[in-house]
Amino acid sequence: MPLRGAKGTFETARRAWQGFIACLFLQCTGWRRLGDRLLKLSFVPALIVSAAVFNPLDISGSSGRTSLDAYRRIATSVYPDKGQKKIVVVQIDDTSLAVNGESYPPSFDFYARLIQKLKDAGAESILLDLMIIDRNRPGEPGGLDRLVSAIADFPVFMTVARSSQQDDSGCATAGRQNVEDLRLAVKGEPHPLIRDGASHVDLFPDSYCGSPRLSAALAVYNEYCGRSEACQGSRNDPLVNPDAFRNMTLTIEWGRVWPAGAEAVHPDHRRLAAECPDGSLLDKAGNFLRTLMPFESGVLSNAPADCRYHPVIRAEWLTAPESATGVDGKALADLLAGRIVVVGAMFSGVQDVGPSPVFGIVPGMFLHAMAIDNLIVRGAGFMKEWSKLGLGDLDLSVLVELAAMALVALAARRIGIWLAPRTLLSAVAWTLLLMAAGSLVGLAFSTWLVWLTGLEPVNWIGVAVAGAAVAGPARIVLAKRFEELRVLEAQEKSQSNGGNA
Repeated sequence: MPLRGAKGTFETARRAWQGFIACLFLQCTGWRRLGDRLLKLSFVPALIVSAAVFNPLDISGSSGRTSLDAYRRIATSVYPDKGQKKIVVVQIDDTSLAVNGESYPPSFDFYARLIQKLKDAGAESILLDLMIIDRNRPGEPGGLDRLVSAIADFPVFMTVARSSQQDDSGCATAGRQNVEDLRLAVKGEPHPLIRDGASHVDLFPDSYCGSPRLSAALAVYNEYCGRSEACQGSRNDPLVNPDAFRNMTLTIEWGRVWPAGAEAVHPDHRRLAAECPDGSLLDKAGNFLRTLMPFESGVLSNAPADCRYHPVIRAEWLTAPESATGVDGKALADLLAGRIVVVGAMFSGVQDVGPSPVFGIVPGMFLHAMAIDNLIVRGAGFMKEWSKLGLGDLDLSVLVELAAMALVALAARRIGIWLAPRTLLSAVAWTLLLMAAGSLVGLAFSTWLVWLTGLEPVNWIGVAVAGAAVAGPARIVLAKRFEELRVLEAQEKSQSNGGNA
């Protein structure tokens, strides 16, 4: 008996639910029209979400990188110079080797002389971004011992020289790394870990190739923080606040203004000081406008050739000063004193380079310098990636982008209805104008979000373009034209059937 009653109750509930569905979509006044409209409108969001998830032809990734680079170019004009005053770059190249009577690869004695000169000038610490792999190098016997002696008891860091044989993760499977003598002498041998088009640095992953590994930037910043009273013991100190740096990814920000005071070192620097970005109001306005220009914005926003954000010293000015003309020795020593020195190489045929949204393709040493600069300026508040959603490479910014895209699409539709353009040409023009306006609003929103949360900017270009495209005046006019053609076709078909009868 109870079973029969339960069965009857279930059947009653089932019939009630079926009746409700039938009423909702078939019988209730107005609901069927709304249901049809929802089905039509759901196609566009589904298409957008699918494109975000599967990213065909890297459409989403391309507009996302463009949004990030455009923001970083614009933000260069207001980037603080605190880190710029603490970092200097020493560049070794083919000219440096020729002047010193060296060949590639340079001898250990060459590196030993260079490091000793930097120590004598009062450098605070040194990062060697060099491809030192094994002990089979030219030079006098005992050169490796002399280099180790020059490094000993001084804060010298070294990036890892990767083997040419490695698996898909970048972990060396065979071959030699930096020689054991140097690995024992330097304070730490961090891995560069600069990835994603030289935009991101994994600061301290718990498991990189099976073991914890510091990045070069964080290793040097640790040393800097231990010397700085403002940093030591604060929330910006990795020893005090390790969770802010461990398993975190830094998104590299850039500065572009010429380093004040560097022009005193050499006549070439005085020429560059007159040509490179100077941070004036006119310079900032020009940088903003060039960045927003379509198609060629990447080229037009780049600074002139040889402009760099950090002071650059050529290696031969230190190791072979008799060959350098016009170098002011005192200005050179003043520039090195109390600074973090990033030593890197740029040899023919050994291209260690990466892209910068401001300076174009730059030697890898400048990427390390800029990452260190970001940590000095931002501390624990450096620009970060969004948290992952667990669906491939998707992160939480996708949800923000989809919500913003819905708002842009709604606004574009309302504006399109209000404008009611009569021709397709005017509708396309209005849609393009909405895309441009949406990009500016998206830039302002992204800037506010970056300053508020420290998270990198969302894909504001893709949001504006997609939102205005799917619901702008052009789509409204096209939909109206299509409906008119469909009605006309139905009338002609009806007349044709009537005539045949």
